[in-house]
Order: sequence, then structure tokens, then C-alpha cells
Amino acid sequence: MTRFHLILLPLLFSWFSYCLGELEVSDLSDQPPSVENTYRDQAFNEEELLKVVDELSVKLTNHTERALVSEAALQRRQNDQYPNGVCPSGGRFYLDVDEDRSCNSKWGIATPDETRTFGSTGSVCAGTFRRITCACCFTTHPITNNDAPRMDGIYCQKWEICKQEHERWSKWGKLVPHTSCVKAKKLTEIFIATKKVVKEYCTPKRWLPSTGKGKNAKFHAWAYNYSTGQFTKLKWMYLKLDGQYAKSAPGISEWGLTYSVNEHNAIELCGYPSDDMQKNSIDAELQWEVTLE
Repeated sequence: MTRFHLILLPLLFSWFSYCLGELEVSDLSDQPPSVENTYRDQAFNEEELLKVVDELSVKLTNHTERALVSEAALQRRQNDQYPNGVCPSGGRFYLDVDEDRSCNSKWGIATPDETRTFGSTGSVCAGTFRRITCACCFTTHPITNNDAPRMDGIYCQKWEICKQEHERWSKWGKLVPHTSCVKAKKLTEIFIATKKVVKEYCTPKRWLPSTGKGKNAKFHAWAYNYSTGQFTKLKWMYLKLDGQYAKSAPGISEWGLTYSVNEHNAIELCGYPSDDMQKNSIDAELQWEVTLE
């Protein structure tokens, strides 16, 4: 049945003023500020989620839903020199990135008798590993096994994690999934496999550093297909504070909201698989980050 992966990205905070200057905070606490804190976890209830729907955030981020581009990542065969279409053809939208360079370094050929260049047709996260699919861009001699999969990858360095980014323009002028490595001090990863029971999946409770009387926390969450890297809609995304529903967003793949929190609030980001994910056994991953304002 459906497997649903949740990664709690270590929350990345923007620079903010402190009494001694600018202070950057890049991790959360996995312990409550007081042992006296107790929380009653609210059971999954769609009627209650409907009461806290964040209409504005849904409208703001609904346009970011991404169409599948796996079949359109490459153009039809043009000729022997450009087996996957004219390349590069990204024009002013294309920017050379490490994925293209990595593909070319692994699969490219540069000799007096032969030249063969490669580029990335997209990448997806696998923990701290960026899984890259490569394709031939240009070759001086016909490539006989052009349809054979050519894979590559980049490992994130210590204290970094793979982040599924928005699509970028490939060398073939197509929008493709893109990843990067971001700084991270703490990583909590939960693997959940559902068989007969479909349920909500929440990241472990986390607490902000001391915020005084409270700060506005700007949350950004997104879910993507674990195999293709394409953003995928969940039936529900929602924020829990102290075990209770705070805000929710139905039928969305990417969500942004601002909410007032303090160091005593237990923070959880939760997701509920869509009917399509359950029907087609789609693996997904939920990533999120927050900035203190």
C-alpha cells in the first residue's frame, strides 16, 4: 500500500536582531522548555481541520502545483549529434548548475577523436543523497544505447541535507525537478509504511529557541513524489501547536503560512496522503522549514 516518508528539515531561520548583534539560529530543541509541559494530541478529524483552513495561504501557493514532466524532460530525437534534441536550447532561462557538471564529468568524453557531453534531466532527494538522471547533450559519433538509463549523484556534506527545490530549466529548455544541499544541524527522519490503515503522519514535536513574548514564524512546507521529484498533492497539510490543530490546507503540494509562536509551543507539521497516493501506492516526502520574523 502507500508508503509515506516525512523528513523534518532542520529549521532554517533568517537573521534577526539580538541585543549583542545579529544572531542566526539553525536548529530546534527536541526537548520541552519545562518538564511540567503536557500536551494532549488531537486525533485526526477532517471536520476539525475544516474549521482552521488557511484560505489565504492556499490561494497564495495553489499556483505552484507542478505538472508531471518526466516524459517531457527530453525532446524527440533530432539527429545523431543531438540524440535527445537540440542542446543546449534553454536560452536565457538556462543556468549551468552542479548537476549538469556532475553528469558531464561522469559520462562525458573529451578526446582528440571524440566529444560527448551530458546534462541533467532532473534530480530527486534520497536522504542526504541527490539522485541525478543524465542524458547525452551532444556527441560527435552516434550513441548506440541512448535509451539506457545513466544515473549520477551528489552526496551532501556533513551537517547538510538534500532539499527538493522548485523546477529549473534544463539544457533542453524543459522544466525538470531540481535539488540542492542546505545547511542543517539536526535531522529527524521518519519512515512510515501503511498497509491496511491509512493515517496522518506528523514530525516529532520541536520547540523554538527563546523568543521572548513570541515571534511570527513563517512556515514553508512542500511534498513531493519520492521517485520522480515532482511536487505531489496531499489530502491535507496542517500545523499542530501543543498537539492541537492551528492551521490547515487541503489538497495542496506546497504551503506557506505565518503564525505566532513562542518557545513553549510544541510544533508539528503533519500530512495526510491523498486518495491518488493510496490508490497508486505513491511514495512521498514532506519537507519544511521556518523563518522567524
